[in-house]
Amino acid sequence: MFSWELLGLNFKGVPTGTGSIKPHHTHMTIEDAIEYGWYQRLRRTNKPTIYIVRDVRDVLISQYHFMVELNTNFRGFLHGAANPRSMIETGPTPPRLYPIIQERIRKRPIEAWVRHTQWIHEGWIDFYKYEDIVADQEAFITYLSRRYNLKLRSNKIKTVKKLVGIKPRRGVAGAWKDFLLENEHDYIWRRAGVRMEELGYERLC
Repeated sequence: MFSWELLGLNFKGVPTGTGSIKPHHTHMTIEDAIEYGWYQRLRRTNKPTIYIVRDVRDVLISQYHFMVELNTNFRGFLHGAANPRSMIETGPTPPRLYPIIQERIRKRPIEAWVRHTQWIHEGWIDFYKYEDIVADQEAFITYLSRRYNLKLRSNKIKTVKKLVGIKPRRGVAGAWKDFLLENEHDYIWRRAGVRMEELGYERLC
């Protein structure tokens, strides 16, 4: 939502806010997208496809707070012992896939992130790291406008101070450093370290 809001503030033709037009995002893996026909439709559009990836360590903490009424603590969630009441259902994901995706995140949250980020191997998708965007929003917008020849709304690039229409969590990049215990970080790295290194993330511990 942060990235969508940033694009909407700066580029013509991109809606802002959380009204009737919502971000085109999904929790589907490549396998799911192929099976349900979304992958083929996306490729046929012949338009730029941007994938915003976030450090799995921050993703796990965010997911834990995002999933409503978890009947467990974070350590339980990390090891697959969560009981979420619901997930927000958005994007092109087929409704019949919601329970499946929810179960994957509930039982194997780290592996769910690794499976979803398999999109990195698709050469027609542009990857951007959330942490880099947050660090320099203006540079990100300037780069996109030049790369894709997008028209800016004004000469002054606007940054996201507060998301429209929702009460967001802090979304601080690197917040995991103040949250994860050393053994928890080791546990995550053993399961996702290879993909994290592919995406340019460092162990830092």
